[in-house]
Amino acid sequence: MGVSLSDLKHTELGLVNFENEWSILRSDNAQEAVQALSSDVLFAEENFFNKFRGINDVVEYLECTQCDQFQLRQLAVGQALTGREEAALMTLGEYFEIVKKEPPLVTDQARLFITSFSEYFGIEEGDWKNPLH
Repeated sequence: MGVSLSDLKHTELGLVNFENEWSILRSDNAQEAVQALSSDVLFAEENFFNKFRGINDVVEYLECTQCDQFQLRQLAVGQALTGREEAALMTLGEYFEIVKKEPPLVTDQARLFITSFSEYFGIEEGDWKNPLH
C-alpha cells in the first residue's frame, strides 16, 4: 500500500528521527536494534494492518489517500479486481497524467504497466485515456 514502517511511526505517534534505532552500528547494540524493530513491526500490525480485512478495505484506504504514482497503480488494480471498472479507468488516467511528465525510463515502465493492465482487464486504450465517455 506504499506505507513504510517509518511513515507509520511518524503518522501514528508523531515521531521524527527514530530510524537510527533500527541501525546496528556496533555488535553490542544488535539485540537492542532487533528488539526495537520487532516492537515497531508489532505496533504497525496492531495499529495499521489489522484494519484491513480484505481487498475492499485496501481500496477504500487508498481512495482516501493522496496517492503517489505507485499507489495509484495498486489502487487501479484493486478497483478493477473489485468490479469498479469506471473508478479504475479514472485512476489509470490520473496515473498516466503523472507519469507522462517523468523521464523516459519511468515513462516506459508506466507504459508497460498500462499495457499489461489493459490486456489483463480487457480495456481499450481509449477507455482509460477518456474514462468519462
